[in-house]
Amino acid sequence: MPRQMLSLLGLGLVPLSPLVAQDDWPIHPPAQTHVDSERLRIPIIPDVEGRPAVTAMVNGTGPWRFRIDWGANAFVVSDSLARVLELPRTGEVRSPTGFLPVVSVDSLRLGGARFLGLRAAVGGFSDPTSDGVLGFTVFADLLMTFDFPTNTLVLERGELADPDGESILALAKPDEARLDYLGIPMDARDRLDTQPHINFRLGGLDGSAVMDTQAGGFLYLPDSLMRDFSGISDTSEMLGRGPQMGTMTLRELRVAEPLTVGGYTVQKPLVTFRNRPGPMLGMGFLGQFAVTLDQRNARVRFKRADRTFTPPEAPWEREGERPVVENAAEYAGDYGNRRVTLEEGTLFLQRTDHTPAPTPGRQVIAPKLALMPAGEDEFTIPRIPQALVRFVRDASGTIVGVRVHQLNGTWEESTRR
Repeated sequence: MPRQMLSLLGLGLVPLSPLVAQDDWPIHPPAQTHVDSERLRIPIIPDVEGRPAVTAMVNGTGPWRFRIDWGANAFVVSDSLARVLELPRTGEVRSPTGFLPVVSVDSLRLGGARFLGLRAAVGGFSDPTSDGVLGFTVFADLLMTFDFPTNTLVLERGELADPDGESILALAKPDEARLDYLGIPMDARDRLDTQPHINFRLGGLDGSAVMDTQAGGFLYLPDSLMRDFSGISDTSEMLGRGPQMGTMTLRELRVAEPLTVGGYTVQKPLVTFRNRPGPMLGMGFLGQFAVTLDQRNARVRFKRADRTFTPPEAPWEREGERPVVENAAEYAGDYGNRRVTLEEGTLFLQRTDHTPAPTPGRQVIAPKLALMPAGEDEFTIPRIPQALVRFVRDASGTIVGVRVHQLNGTWEESTRR
């Protein structure tokens, strides 16, 4: 019997696909890149699912919070940031969700690195905790290392050594089916690297996968391939969604076949099968390494001590994932923009106010977050350690509302309907 769980893509964070040009092309590298020292170390601020974000100054103001996305090759700012800074509009760009404005940005600063003369698309993602997205082409003039074990972004001049097929690999040709799906025109494919791909082997399957730092899973494959692999776990069903992906069911499975990338072998990898083209390596895989991208020479380097490893247990593989709550039924109900449901003895909290994507028939769906009892009428959210959920009772003892402690330190209160 398949277990049910929330999407690893969760919390309304929508990975951006490459933007397709109309009158402008906001994926060009900055006009100038300056660094204060030969090697800069910038703290990574992971989100609740471990995906990388940093703080940066824009046109001398900030700090602002940006996700760094290797699955996107565009610099994107939120509508609110563009409005607050009065960024001048220079054109528009076509994306999978419609046309987006393009604005000019004089400067972007991350620690001792300054990027001058940029263009950015405005909007096109749904993450209320983020002010924008930094695609990989922002860093085109630098070696860029995600040292995930230490949560550090390293920026430096230089280049990687020649590919050795072990730790240093040549970037692979993008998957044509995925480019077709994303609507990248043929002439655009000749003049840009849409996403950084690497070759992999899973059992008898050889392919190229995009490295996506905003995807929460380990390895994603089209669900048409699921029958080709031997499962050694129950299947976990998840909900995936996004403006360009729509709503879909994802099926995660630990498979018997080993995954090989360069000189590294993953035993019993976790694979997420979905009804979308194109393999993808997410943070479950990338987070095991210090990964360096050399865009100028189309190379990538992986570093970790062990050449062979097994991914840690997924949440749905661990016992006790769903704690039983006494008198849980009295908490279930609608609370303004949130809903609390009771499923098999576990309470789940879900936002209900996410805006539907503009693509007809597609919808952005917030994940259901399991609640862990922490005290009288208080719960924690295992996937968001900083959060606290506190139910409010009236004088008669009836639950009349819920208060949720936000990541920014404030409380948001919703009244029960």
